[in-house]
Amino acid sequence: MRRVPIAERANWRDRALQAGFDFHTIDGDRYWDESVFYAFSLEQIETDIEAPTEELHAMAIDMLDGIVGSEEQLSRLDIPEPFWDLVARSWRARQPHLYGRMDLAYSGRGP
Repeated sequence: MRRVPIAERANWRDRALQAGFDFHTIDGDRYWDESVFYAFSLEQIETDIEAPTEELHAMAIDMLDGIVGSEEQLSRLDIPEPFWDLVARSWRARQPHLYGRMDLAYSGRGP
């Protein structure tokens, strides 16, 4: 894995908004960062990353039934209240992929 610093796009906020991504900054803290990316080898992806991330995704999908109908759970996950109905409608329509991101640590030594 290599950490690669890059220059941010000058208009990244506007581009994010055009794509409907209006929560690039939450409570004054930047959520979206274009100043660096990480490059993985194909072997790292196939050997160390794919299976664990697929398992985490499956676990997240499995728990959604108990979350979408619970204001307490939605609050605990810091999902903004204005989006609760959208999340529930999407889940009932079996469109589970509104947006998802899991921040994971990777040491380069296996899953």
